[in-house]
Amino acid sequence: MSNKSSGKMGLELAKEAYSRGLDVKIIAGIVDVDIPKCLDVTYVESSEEMNKKTKELVNEYDIFIATAAVSDFAPINKKRF
Repeated sequence: MSNKSSGKMGLELAKEAYSRGLDVKIIAGIVDVDIPKCLDVTYVESSEEMNKKTKELVNEYDIFIATAAVSDFAPINKKRF
């Protein structure tokens, strides 16, 4: 089970950080908010892509804030019965 996330909380945190002069990078899936053009955003389409992109970029920043409500997933081990 999961919930559909609008992206509002993450966007508000990013806007506040940006307004305080911080370098902000957003990795966004499907959101119901308009992300201002002044913010650096990378769009992804799956949890696997989000995970890969996050691992790729996280070491470039001092702070990492995760607000995504990821709702797609795949099993780690697929077993045939």
